[in-house]
Amino acid sequence: CTLRSWLSQWSIDDARADALACAARITVPLLVIENGADDAVPPSHPRRVFEAATTSDKALHLIDGATHYYAGQPSQLAAAGSMTIDWLVARGLMTA
Repeated sequence: CTLRSWLSQWSIDDARADALACAARITVPLLVIENGADDAVPPSHPRRVFEAATTSDKALHLIDGATHYYAGQPSQLAAAGSMTIDWLVARGLMTA
């Protein structure tokens, strides 16, 4: 990864990504998970992506108390995993 490509991903000032514009073009099922104690992603970000998405099959779920990396949080990590698996299975995208 070059410095330029890293900055494009992580620098607010230099990013070329536009999550809201991209979300508006999503046509497949979308699952957005918000971690309630995430110190890296503000609560408004997952909600704004969810609201910008125009796909008819979209879901937004909150995992209370979950941090960005789920470090030392086995129950929150398990909740995220179970939620994702259940969502995929319900759409026939994965078998249980």
